Amino acid sequence: MSVDTTSAVAAAIWFPYDATPEYLVTAWALVTYGRLLEIMRDADSGVSLVELRVFSRQEHIDVPRWADALGYRELRRHELGDDYHAGFSIIVPLMETPIYLPYLEQRVLDAGGSFNHTDRLETVDDLPNDDFSVVVNCSGYGAHDLVPDNDVEGHRGQIVVVSEVGRAWAMVCEEPPTYVIPRQDGYVLGGVNSISWSRDIDSASTAAILERCRREGLSIDCAAEESPQLVGIRPYRRGGVRVESTHTPNGRLLIHNYGHGGCGLSLSWGCAHKVYQLAEGSSVSA
Repeated sequence: MSVDTTSAVAAAIWFPYDATPEYLVTAWALVTYGRLLEIMRDADSGVSLVELRVFSRQEHIDVPRWADALGYRELRRHELGDDYHAGFSIIVPLMETPIYLPYLEQRVLDAGGSFNHTDRLETVDDLPNDDFSVVVNCSGYGAHDLVPDNDVEGHRGQIVVVSEVGRAWAMVCEEPPTYVIPRQDGYVLGGVNSISWSRDIDSASTAAILERCRREGLSIDCAAEESPQLVGIRPYRRGGVRVESTHTPNGRLLIHNYGHGGCGLSLSWGCAHKVYQLAEGSSVSA
């Protein structure tokens, strides 16, 4: 199931990005950070810690609240190179999706859950009339049509996976969007962040990603253009991530959990905890 999702394409480093409102995103991300530290004790989880260096071409970088909360260090002049003027380093979790997503699926199965597939839902009331009273809508950018919610827009991402770049730490620069994320199966190079619903591979985007990464001094061979390339649509929502409860026309509790933009995995456990609170609160009040 997980291989066909946008999450399977994600670089999946813990990095709150492309989502609002900031105060909720930070709170949910910090909850997730703590849960990932617990999960990484399981060697089969695909979660580990990595140094992330965040760069800016401006003379000053605004350190986000989450970095201040966790502790960071400013990058020294020799660590910035010729293209950057400011930056910071922080240790964050990395979720290797080829391992982490099957791990999560197995946890669901071990807890007695199951996965059922349908081709398409036009509305949540198209769900079968099974014996359940709560529906959690985690439809990602599909919420645009399912709810429907016209505030949801697709933010297209594209990555290239190469075998080696000669660097052990991860890096991010937001303008233009550039990132290098180390994984067991290679290095994820990006990126793209444009408003689009297209999941077609764009060769020009691949060339631009590789050119930017080569300018970083990375050892990327001439065959990199033939490396695996993947596209995913980030489910951004104008007005912010939506985690709230309502009811379906047939009376089921409906909890929305979508609009996470580029940081769904970074917010996952924090938002899941909020969903749990909404479900528990409803059952208590009932």
